[in-house]
Amino acid sequence: MERVTSDDRVRIREVPLEKRLHPPEPEVLTRTQWVTPCGVMEIVFRESLVIAADFIDKTSYIPDHGSIEPPFSFPVDVLLCGTEFQLRVWRILRTIPLGETVTYQWIAQQIGQPTAARAVGQAVGANPVAWFVPCHRVVPKVGGVGGFRWGWEIKEKLLAAERSKLDLLFHFDIDSQNQVS
Repeated sequence: MERVTSDDRVRIREVPLEKRLHPPEPEVLTRTQWVTPCGVMEIVFRESLVIAADFIDKTSYIPDHGSIEPPFSFPVDVLLCGTEFQLRVWRILRTIPLGETVTYQWIAQQIGQPTAARAVGQAVGANPVAWFVPCHRVVPKVGGVGGFRWGWEIKEKLLAAERSKLDLLFHFDIDSQNQVS
């Protein structure tokens, strides 16, 4: 069963892996680059849906909040395709407020599988659109920031920016919801 959720900036369409066409239809993918405050990101679209986002260059970036518009308009349509377990974990990720962190153990408890913290970690790490489904807000129970697909330096930068009320992911001031230019 497909599921669609939405907020002001991101609309998520979930498709369980079991529901994908076998074999899948040939896909036409579009790739574009976006210079963010954390580096150059490649965003992959299938039709108008974002299906992947990944840093391709973490050395080139715009200091002080950035000034280049993202290559999409709001709200962004994102396609999440994963196992039912992954989709449940990714739903929880989308509920973690800006500037806050939770543990893998906490997410495992929220999905009703309190002994599945390691499996939760694997699901968090498999998130193909981490820029839109914020996995950087998950930290280990033992402390520290833990791992991150793009390195702990970027994870720390994102968390620090959110704590100071700036959402680097979308260039928004969290208190005013005004776009930063």
